[in-house]
Amino acid sequence: MSHNLFDRQRAALAQLTDAARNRAGAEAEFTAAFAAAAEKAEREVVRARKAHAAALAQELGALDADHAAAKERSAKAFTAEQIAIDRARDDRRKQTTERFNAAQKSAREGHKDKLWSHDSVLEAGEKTAKEQLESLRRKAAAGAERVTALWNETEPLLKRGRVARAQIEFTGELPPPTDDDPIKRMNKWIAAAEQGGERLAALASPAWGSPARLPVLVVLFAAVGAVAFALVPDAVTAGAIAGAVGLVFGVGVWFLLRSLGHRKTVRQGEEIARNLAETTRAVRLLEEFATSEFTAQIQKLRERHARKRRETDEYYVPLIETQQKQYEAEVQRIESESTSASEHLRSRRADETRAEVDRYQSRKEEIEGRLGAEVHAAETTFTEKTAAATAARDAAWARMATAWTDATGAVAATFTELRAESEASFPNWDALTAQRPLAARVPEGIRLGALSVDLAAITDAVPTDERLAPPAALGGEVPAFLPFPDKCSVLMRCRDEGRAAGVSALQALMLRFLTGLPPGKVRFTIVDPVGLGDNFAAFMHLADFDEKLVTAQIWTEPRDIEQRLTDLTDHTASVIQKYLRNQYKSIEEYNKAAGEVAEPYRVLVIANFPTSFTPEAAKRLVSLANSGPSCGVCVLVTADTKAAMPRDFNLADLEAASYTLAWKDGKFAPKDPVLAAFPPVIDRPPDAATVAALVQRVGKGSKEAARVEVPFEYIAPKPGDVWLGSAAKGFDVAVGRAGATRKQLFSLGRGTAQHAVVAGKTGSGKSTLLHALITNLALIYSPDEAELYLIDFKEGVEFQWYATYRLPHARVVAIQSEREFGLSVLQRLDGILRERGEKFRDAGVNDLAGYRAAKPDEKTPRILLVIDEFQAFFTEDDKLAQEASLLLDRLVRQGRAFGLHVLLGSQTLGGAYSLARSTIDQMAVRVALQCSDADAQLILSKDNTAARLLSRPGEAIYNDQNGLTEGNDPFQVVWLAEEKREQVLEDLHKRAGDRWPAPLVFSGNSSAELANNRQLAKQLAAPAPVKAPVAWLGDPVAIKDPTAAVFRPHGGANLLMIGQSEEAARALFVASALGIVAQVPGTSITILDGTPDDADGADYLSKFAEKLPGVTAPPRSGGPAALAELAGTIERRQKGEAGGVRGETVAGSPSPTERTPRFLFIFGVHRFRELRKADDDFSFGRRGEREPSPAERLATILRDGPLAGVHVVVWCDSLVNLNRAFDRPLVREFAMRVLFQMSATDSSTLMDTPAASKLGRHRALYLQEEQERPEKFRPYGLPSAEWLNAACDALRARVGLNAEPLSV
Repeated sequence: MSHNLFDRQRAALAQLTDAARNRAGAEAEFTAAFAAAAEKAEREVVRARKAHAAALAQELGALDADHAAAKERSAKAFTAEQIAIDRARDDRRKQTTERFNAAQKSAREGHKDKLWSHDSVLEAGEKTAKEQLESLRRKAAAGAERVTALWNETEPLLKRGRVARAQIEFTGELPPPTDDDPIKRMNKWIAAAEQGGERLAALASPAWGSPARLPVLVVLFAAVGAVAFALVPDAVTAGAIAGAVGLVFGVGVWFLLRSLGHRKTVRQGEEIARNLAETTRAVRLLEEFATSEFTAQIQKLRERHARKRRETDEYYVPLIETQQKQYEAEVQRIESESTSASEHLRSRRADETRAEVDRYQSRKEEIEGRLGAEVHAAETTFTEKTAAATAARDAAWARMATAWTDATGAVAATFTELRAESEASFPNWDALTAQRPLAARVPEGIRLGALSVDLAAITDAVPTDERLAPPAALGGEVPAFLPFPDKCSVLMRCRDEGRAAGVSALQALMLRFLTGLPPGKVRFTIVDPVGLGDNFAAFMHLADFDEKLVTAQIWTEPRDIEQRLTDLTDHTASVIQKYLRNQYKSIEEYNKAAGEVAEPYRVLVIANFPTSFTPEAAKRLVSLANSGPSCGVCVLVTADTKAAMPRDFNLADLEAASYTLAWKDGKFAPKDPVLAAFPPVIDRPPDAATVAALVQRVGKGSKEAARVEVPFEYIAPKPGDVWLGSAAKGFDVAVGRAGATRKQLFSLGRGTAQHAVVAGKTGSGKSTLLHALITNLALIYSPDEAELYLIDFKEGVEFQWYATYRLPHARVVAIQSEREFGLSVLQRLDGILRERGEKFRDAGVNDLAGYRAAKPDEKTPRILLVIDEFQAFFTEDDKLAQEASLLLDRLVRQGRAFGLHVLLGSQTLGGAYSLARSTIDQMAVRVALQCSDADAQLILSKDNTAARLLSRPGEAIYNDQNGLTEGNDPFQVVWLAEEKREQVLEDLHKRAGDRWPAPLVFSGNSSAELANNRQLAKQLAAPAPVKAPVAWLGDPVAIKDPTAAVFRPHGGANLLMIGQSEEAARALFVASALGIVAQVPGTSITILDGTPDDADGADYLSKFAEKLPGVTAPPRSGGPAALAELAGTIERRQKGEAGGVRGETVAGSPSPTERTPRFLFIFGVHRFRELRKADDDFSFGRRGEREPSPAERLATILRDGPLAGVHVVVWCDSLVNLNRAFDRPLVREFAMRVLFQMSATDSSTLMDTPAASKLGRHRALYLQEEQERPEKFRPYGLPSAEWLNAACDALRARVGLNAEPLSV
C-alpha cells in the first residue's frame, strides 16, 4: 500500500464507497441465492432417479459390445504380428545374403585391382629406367661428338703453329677420376677443352710467324731504318742502308716470332689434348654408369613387384574365407531369433485373452454398484443442499457484516491517521509558533484543506440493520492532501471570482510546503504575470536568507518565464540521467538513499495561466507536469479558463498530467471520480503578519541547514588499503559523493583525461575539493607511486599543513607563492619531462606504464602539479607571464606520455590576462563549482551552462569530456575538517618516517628560517674551505640554493642594504655574520651599531657580537678607531708589508690569519653623523698633514678594501639618507645591493626599475652589477635564541672557547 497521504485518503474514500456498494449487493445476492439453491436441489434429485435406469441399460450394452470387439482385435493383432515376424526373418536373411555377396565381390575385385596395380607399377618403372638409360647414352654420344668437334676446331690452329695432332695427343696415364656426377665431370672437361681452344686461337705469335707476314716485317723495319738514316747526305747510300737494315731485322724478327708461336702452340695444344683425353674417359664412364644404373633399377623394381603381390595375396585370401564364415553364422542367428519371437507372441496372446475376460467381469460389477450408489447419493445430496443453502445464507450475511465492519473500521482508522498526520505536519496556522520545532522530515503529502464525509451522499451507504451501524470516527471532517511527493502536479481551473480564490489557495499551499518540509528542502519558482509579484511578495523574505529559495525574484515577463521553465526542464533531465537512471523510481526513493546529498524539492507556482506564456513555455509546462513530480519538481497552477490558450496548446494535456480542481458554485471540486463526492474546503492563508513571520523563520532555518557535509570517511580507503594503489596507468581518487551510492572519482592518466581545471567562486568549496583530492591521493598511493607539487598563489595558508607535517608525497609546497617561485617549479618540471624523455627513448617505451614495466626496480612516480589561483602568473603582461604560459602549455601537451598531470584552480577563468585558451582546451577534465553564468561557459563550454544551477557549497560538476554537456556528472565534495586532515597528515608522516626527503617549502607569509639553511648547517657541523666567503641572505623565490652575496677580492665587493625594514636588516646582519664566521675560520668582523639606545633591540647586535668568535661591536665612541685600524690594514696589505689577500703568497707574511678577509658591518649608517660626507669636500683638494676623518677612512675602505680582502656591509633606511652619507661615486662601490620595500622613485634610482615598490612583507630584491635582473627572495628572520646560541657555541668550540652563557 502507498505511503502517500493523498493515495491513502483516496483509497480510504474509494474503500468506503466500494464497501457500501458491496454491502447492498451482498444482501440482495445471498437472499436470491438461497431461493435458487432450494429450487435447484429439488430438480436435481428427480432428474437423478430417471437417469439411473437409462444409464444402467446403456452402460451394460456398451460393455458387452466392447468385450466382443476386444476379442476380435486380439485375434487380428496376433495374426498381423506373426506375419510381421516371418517377413522380418525373410528380410534379414535377404539383406544378409546381399551384404555377403557385395562384400565377396568387393574383396575379389579389390584383390584383382591390387595385382593389376602392382603389374602397372612394374611396367611403368621399367619404362622409366629404360628412358633414363637412353637419355644418359644420348648425353654420352653428344659428349663424344663434342670431342670430335673440338679436335676439328683445334687442328687448323695447330697447323698455324706448324704442330701436328699426333705430336700433341695425350698418351700417358690419366689420374683416377673424381667422385663428381658423371655428367658434370664430362661437361667440366669439355668446358676446359673449349677454354683451351679459345686461348690457342687468341695467340698472336703463330699468326706473325706465317710466311705471309715476312714482307710486312721487312717493310716495317725498312721504314724505321729510313727514318734513322735520313740525315745521311747521299740518298742512295741512305736507301741502301735502310733496305739492308729492314731485311736483316725483318727476317730476324720473323724467325723469332715463328719459333715463339710454335712453342706456345705446342704447349697450349698439349693442354687441350689432355682435356680431351679426360673428356673421352668421362664419356666412357658415363656410358658404363648408365648401363649399371639401368640394371640395378630393373632388379629393384622386380623385387618390389614380387613382394607387393605376395602381401596382397596374404591380405585378401583370408579376408574372403572370413566373410564366408560370418555369413553362415548370421543366417543361423536369424532363424533362431525368429523362432523365439513367434513363441513369445503366442504366450502373450494367451495372457491378453485371460485379462480381457477378467476386465469384463470386473467392469460389469463396478457399473452396477456405481449406478446404485449414485441414486443413493442423489437422495442424500438433496437433504444436504437444502441444509447448506440455509447455512450459506447465514454465512454470507456474516461475511458481509464482517467485510462492512472491517472496511468501515479500516477507513475510520485511516481517517484517524490522516488527522494525526495533519496535526503533526500541518497544524492550524496559529499553532506554528516560534516554540514549535520546524519540520524535520519530508511529509508523505501536502495539506490542501478539509473534506466532510457523509454516508448519505453515497448510494445505499446507510445500512437498515442496526447491527451494521458504522463507527463514529467515520464521519466528520477529514484533512485533504495533495498527491506529494511523487505525483504532485496540481491544476486549479477557475474564472472570474475563482481566480482570487485560486491565488489564495496557492498562497496557502506554498506556506504548507514551506512549513511542512524541513528547512532548505523546498525551493520556489514563482510566476505571477498578472499580479506582477504582488500576490506572493511575502515569500520574497526568503531571498534575504538564500536567493535560491525563491530563484531570486518573482517572474512576470515571457522571456524570463520561458527561461525558468527551461531551467526546471534541464534540472528534471539532469535528475533523471544523473540520479534516478534505472536505479530509483522517484526522487523520494533516491533521497532516502542519498542522505547528505538529498535533492531539495522544486515547486513551480503559476498564477493565472496562460498570461505571458509563449507556446514553447506552455509545452514545457506540460512536460514538467508529466515528468517533474518523479524528479522532485511540483507544479501548482491556476488556469484562467476564459483566457485564450497559447497556439497549439490544449489545456486537457495539462489536466491529464495533474490533480485537477475545477471552480464551480463558489468552491473547488476535484475531477477525480472517487473524490468528486467529497469536495474539499481549501485552507486559506493566515494574515500577512503571520505569513511574514513564518517565511522569515523558515528562511533562517534554511540558511542554517544549507550546509551539506559528506564525511571524508565515505571516500577514504580502509586502514588496510592505505598506499596499496598503483599509479602505473593513472590516478583514480575519490573526491565526493555522486548520487546516492556512487563515489565520484577524479581520474587522470587515461584517454584524454590527463589534466584538469577546477573553478568556483569564493566559498564554493574549491579549497575543500583540493584538500580532499590531495589527502585521499596521499592515502591511496605511496610516495613511490605519486609525487605532488603544490602551489598556492592566494592569500591564505591552505597548503600550510602539508609543509608542517612534511607530506612525504610533496616535493614542493608553496604558500602565498610568488610568480617567480611558481615559474621555477614549472622549469623544474620541464626538466623532469626532458629527463624522462631521454630515459623513455633509451628504454624504447612511449609512456610511464611501459617504462615502469621495463624498469620495475626503478622508482618512477606519477606527478601531479596543483596550482591554486594559477592566473596569478598572468597578472602582469611581462616576460615571466609569457614564459609561464609556454611552460604550462608544454607540460599540458607533453606531460601525458611522461606521467605528469596539471591541475589548475581558480575563482574565475575570465579577465584580461589568462592562460591561452588553446592550452585550457587541452585539459579534458573540468570541475565546476558554484559560479556565474559567464564562468559556467568558460569552465565547461559555451553550450554547457549547467554550473550556474549549482546551489550550495561543495556541489560541483565533474566533466571529463572537454566540457561537453553529455559529460556532466554532478556530485557533492566531501567535507574534510581541519582536525581530520591534520590527523591524516600526521599518520602519513609517521608511516613515512625519514624514507623520503622533506618537501621544499616556500612560505610567502613569513620570513625565511636561517635554521633551514642546509649549507650553513654543513659548515657548522664540518667546516669546508671556500674560495670566497658568502653571506647568506634568505630563501630565493625559486627552486635554487639560498640567495647569497659572494665577497670576492674585486673592486666594489661591498654589500648595501637599503629600506625601512630595520628588523629585516638586523636579521640579515646576524645571518651574514654567522655564515661568514662559519666559513672563514679566523676572520674578523667589526659591527658598528647605530641603533638608538632607547629603541627595541638596542643591544641585540652587541650581545650577538659577544657570543660569536671573531666579531666585535665597539661602542659608538670606538667607531673612528675601528675605521682607522681597518684603513691601516688595507694600507699594509697594499704595500705587502704584513700579508695579502687570502690565497696569495706574499714574502714575509707572518701567518695565514693576516691574509684572512675582514669585514666592517655598519648598521644604520644614516645615524652616524661622523660618517657623512663633508658638504664642502669634493675630493679635489689635498688634506695636507691632518688626520683623515672617519668619513674619509670609510670612503677609503669602500674603494680600496675589497682588493685587499676588506669588505663593507651597510644598512641605510632610505635613498635620501644614503645620498647624505655617500656621494654618487662612492655609492657605486656597492656592487651588491639588497632592496627592501621603498618608493617607486627610489627603486628606479637604485636599480632602473620600480620593482622594489611592489615588494610586500617578507620580500626583498638582491641585485649585482653582472646580473641581468634582480633576484627576489625571502630575507631570513631573526633566528630563535635557542638555535642561535647553539650555533654560536659550536663556532666557539671550534676555536677552543667555552660556551657563552649570555643569550642573544
